[in-house]
Amino acid sequence: MPRFLKNPRQFTTAGGDVLVMLRTPGDTCGLYELSETIAPNDAGPPPHFHFASSEWFLPTEPSTFRIYGTQEANPLTPGQLPGVNAPAPKMGSLVIGKGELVYSPKGTVHFWHNESPNKEDIRGFYNIWNPANGVNDWFAGVSDVNGSTAVLPLPGPQATTLQTALWGVPHDPTGTFVGRSDYRNIRGPVASDGNHLQELQELFDRGEACYPKSGPTNTKKV
Repeated sequence: MPRFLKNPRQFTTAGGDVLVMLRTPGDTCGLYELSETIAPNDAGPPPHFHFASSEWFLPTEPSTFRIYGTQEANPLTPGQLPGVNAPAPKMGSLVIGKGELVYSPKGTVHFWHNESPNKEDIRGFYNIWNPANGVNDWFAGVSDVNGSTAVLPLPGPQATTLQTALWGVPHDPTGTFVGRSDYRNIRGPVASDGNHLQELQELFDRGEACYPKSGPTNTKKV
């Protein structure tokens, strides 16, 4: 694992989980961003994808996370929204626990759900994006290119999709992206070409050249 920032910025999502940004593009030479997710029981994001970033999921504490992904690796291209102007992919899911690593290629729909049986918050669940295009702006709630955080005058689900799509990470709370509203009940196989562990280790190693000597410059908690 890489060194972590001394005073990382934290974000609380609409789903109640907290993301602690332990490494960002500014201190990894733009190679990746890494967060520790503190996830309450039953927490998790809606279906989404990253037009320009791949993502790894790594739980390091006892837990039960269900990871959802496409059954075929057909990446979406900029301008496409599954279930809107492109076919909704057939989805599957798998359960991972402590020490397991899952890779999601860029442009493929995915999401996760904390299914741990206890009611305690789970720490040590890491998300790594490569590269981390727009991740900080998206979590900070920036909704236009001028840096405003004003709420768009649209129904909640539409505003969520448009605001996250602005930064290349469209999120869909309605389930349109996967063709069903009960998306947490999806089961079935998931496409995989391995966990890309060597690629991840190389990113960590190369990014250490940009680790700041005095910690991050922005430590504001949101």
